[in-house]
Amino acid sequence: MFSGCRTPSLLGVQHLLAGEDPLMGRESFFWASPPQAPPRDALGHQFTITVLGKIAACGVAVVWLWCWGGGHSFGESVGGLSPENPPLAEPTPKLLEGPSKEGPHGSSFVRIKLTTGSEVVGELLNPTELPRKSFRVRLNNSMEVTIPRELVEDFAQIRKELVEYEALWPQLPDTVDGHWQLAEWCRERSLNAERERHLRRILELDPNHTEARRLLGYISRDGQWTTREELMRADGYVLYGGRWVLPQVVRLMEQKQKIETAQSEWKQKINRWQGWLDTNRGALAREQIAQINDPFAVNALVDALKSEKRPWARLLFVDALARIGTTRAEQALAYWALADPAEEVRLTCLDHLKKRHSPAVVDYFVGRLRSADNVEVNRAAVALAALGDPSAVGALIEALVTTHKIKIASGNPGQITTSFGTGGTGFSVGGGPTVVTQAVQNRQVLDALVTLTGGVNFGFDQNRWRAWYAAQRRSETTISPRRD
Repeated sequence: MFSGCRTPSLLGVQHLLAGEDPLMGRESFFWASPPQAPPRDALGHQFTITVLGKIAACGVAVVWLWCWGGGHSFGESVGGLSPENPPLAEPTPKLLEGPSKEGPHGSSFVRIKLTTGSEVVGELLNPTELPRKSFRVRLNNSMEVTIPRELVEDFAQIRKELVEYEALWPQLPDTVDGHWQLAEWCRERSLNAERERHLRRILELDPNHTEARRLLGYISRDGQWTTREELMRADGYVLYGGRWVLPQVVRLMEQKQKIETAQSEWKQKINRWQGWLDTNRGALAREQIAQINDPFAVNALVDALKSEKRPWARLLFVDALARIGTTRAEQALAYWALADPAEEVRLTCLDHLKKRHSPAVVDYFVGRLRSADNVEVNRAAVALAALGDPSAVGALIEALVTTHKIKIASGNPGQITTSFGTGGTGFSVGGGPTVVTQAVQNRQVLDALVTLTGGVNFGFDQNRWRAWYAAQRRSETTISPRRD
């Protein structure tokens, strides 16, 4: 019989720490469900348990017991229990009868992994100990276990319900009903992974258990049980990011992620170089910006143009967009050819665009001739003249004279005024601005027409321009003779 009620010998500790097991062959001494009350000896002394190692044959933690009193064997101290007479597991664990009582406020429950490979779960009784020398753990059967820090490989906090589960499932009868009861117990406590474990065991015992099949997501098709996953894969879908999608969708999503990652990296680089321009790293920043030719850098360059106040620095970003030369880069150059407040930057954008002969850019400037902003109308005309595309002549004729709403400061407060004038009318109450709709003759539009038509000039007479343009189009029309 195992001798208790004494401090473990140094020899025993040395054997355990060396990986040897002084109790090999006595694994029957350990049982799945220890007594519910802490063991005491004949004099009522409670045992203290220290975890020292592992019995390889059964995979549970080795414990060495001793009591605070002395002179009693282990069998005597626990009422005759011995290696030949371990306690029997109850057919139905008592914890299944209902929710357990909550532990004291602030309880901390842990799963401790030992250096031997064993695990211990329970309530940590010394959570605030610093520096930590040991882990005092109360097991679910109220026994206290003291684990030296050097024997602990890792530990993590867990839910109290998981501690209870760890005590319950070894007592479970391996039957359909037993596993169903524990699965329901797990469901009530949101222990989903543990619940699934028991539902799958039910199917091993009874493959046609309908409710277990349903809860595990099985579907009956043509008399065969199959899962939604199997159905989706059979239809060619793959699971990606928690969703079932077609493989081509996965490729698109991965490509999008790569693009977004590259764009983000360029954003960081260009922001950094932009901040260096007026520092002792300015030369290095210019050198780095001058080497940009990656299409993924376009968005970052556009953002830099928006935030940059120095025209000379904006020219660096404009040149980079021109080197990239993609459709998105062209669109950015076209936008800044009209929007940039500095004429040098606008003209530089146009110089780059002239080399590309892009019909899409011409269409963009033609569209801006209809802008509500008269300044933008005239800048678009300048851009069309620079591109030299005669297809813009008709749109320029219509933009010779445009109407715009203009705010004019009013007279005395409270005075009602009505304004009449050539090309527009206005009405306001004194004290606020007058909004006037006014016809505006656009000089840059006329200059663009003269340039694109080779010197033709009818001034702002739109009717004469329209008649001339119609005649030009008729003269360019050729009628092919009919062949019978």
